[in-house]
Amino acid sequence: MQRSLSMKRSILVCSIIVWTLVHIVSCDRHRQVAHGFVNDPQDSILFELNNYVLPASEVDLWNVVKCGGYYYFCFHEQMRDKRGGSHSFLMGASEDKLQARYIPIPETVKSISSTFVRNGSLMMKSDEDLLYSFDPKKWSWSPSAPDKDEEGSLYEDDDWIVKHASHGEFGKVSWFIDRHSQEEYAFVELDGGFSRIDSTFYVVTLSRIYEIPDPTTGFHCDSSTRFENAQDAHLLARHFFDAGYKPMQHFVTPAVRFDDFDISGEFLLPDGSRVYHNPFEVFNEYLKADTTFVASFCASDTLFCALNTPSGLELAKLEDAKLVPVHHFGKNIGSDYPCRYFNEHPSIASRYKYRDESDPTDYRLLLVINTEAGSSELIDIFHNGNTLLKLCYGR
Repeated sequence: MQRSLSMKRSILVCSIIVWTLVHIVSCDRHRQVAHGFVNDPQDSILFELNNYVLPASEVDLWNVVKCGGYYYFCFHEQMRDKRGGSHSFLMGASEDKLQARYIPIPETVKSISSTFVRNGSLMMKSDEDLLYSFDPKKWSWSPSAPDKDEEGSLYEDDDWIVKHASHGEFGKVSWFIDRHSQEEYAFVELDGGFSRIDSTFYVVTLSRIYEIPDPTTGFHCDSSTRFENAQDAHLLARHFFDAGYKPMQHFVTPAVRFDDFDISGEFLLPDGSRVYHNPFEVFNEYLKADTTFVASFCASDTLFCALNTPSGLELAKLEDAKLVPVHHFGKNIGSDYPCRYFNEHPSIASRYKYRDESDPTDYRLLLVINTEAGSSELIDIFHNGNTLLKLCYGR
């Protein structure tokens, strides 16, 4: 009898230990699963930078992307003395362990131009136009060949590719390229975040949402105005106008807009004079909107938008041509104009849309807010919740 009770106690203790271990592993593995919306950090990542930067320098988090279960962080170091130099460096952290690790770059890379994701892998482009692919298992880089099809690409699916070229004040153009017929349809001065739900495209700019149910309403390109031939044309917008492009024939009335620009193609300047412009174009220096779009993504056949409102960051969804609030984060994110400055606080350091691994038809949005010197918040937003990490890299 005593032996039987002893055996039962042993089995019970073993069961408790196994349950505890499974529970711990399970919690660690699912640490970044969203269970509703949160406004406060659930965890943190500490970056030890002293071995990688100079004492007399300042560090700013510049960009963050996510792929293969890892967050990849691009920092920028700048000397306090304006005559000093600057450089960028990379660190990575797995989504489950949240331990930061330095990523050495090849000796052939003098400076990092950009980091992005291609086919589920981290890519790095150097200022010398060299391209590398990162292997997280080996924690090393391999040379990679450029993908010509990626040049200028903003969106692609089985039916369409959207490409874009910008020449600044000399014009910008977006091309919708039909994968089946290879025909191309262009919209001059249209750019932003492109998404598609069923057959309708949504283009989210700084202050507007456009719905394009039929891309063939764009300018039907001939050989001189196709992306491959026109992207490097001198005076890009003029090139299209000379080819017969008429702005009002290819304009789409915004489904939502926060600006007060006259969409007839005229705009009254503060001095009373009128300027004529492409109705897709909004002059940022005259933008009076108190709410702007930060980024957008599609999930559950719905367009979700991150907004910069007078009361802070907010998530909303588009329903019947109206924005419906989903969650208010209560966070000041500063100005959302396209340009930001080194060590500007608060500011958006990164806005990255990526596919949901649990449902590849849906997207998620990764936002990073630089809150103060040496500190940021990483908000990973799903359609029904978010996770939030505090990033600490002060010295």
